[in-house]
Amino acid sequence: MCDFHVLHHDGRGYVAHCAGCRRVQAAFGNVVLSLTQEEFEALAKRIAVREEEHAHCRDCPVKDIYLHTPAENMLFVFSGKELLALHEMLEQSRLLLEVKALLGG
Repeated sequence: MCDFHVLHHDGRGYVAHCAGCRRVQAAFGNVVLSLTQEEFEALAKRIAVREEEHAHCRDCPVKDIYLHTPAENMLFVFSGKELLALHEMLEQSRLLLEVKALLGG
């Protein structure tokens, strides 16, 4: 039975972590992902790279930034604002997980 600890929660989504199974649940908008910690780290890094590539679009409301997934027929699309919000949410959560690991938790 998982005992999720919320790392981040706001109006756009949340990130929660289970220390027992070490899975991370990340929700953004109407999408929920259940990831291993390694998958979560990879996602956070990939989003950080895409956000940096599209830094000039941070105020743009148009959804024209695509993120391919391992599933051949599925991709995510974001506006610059959404991508920035997702990046900030994942990065804050990633850093909290790093701190927890350093503190032995």
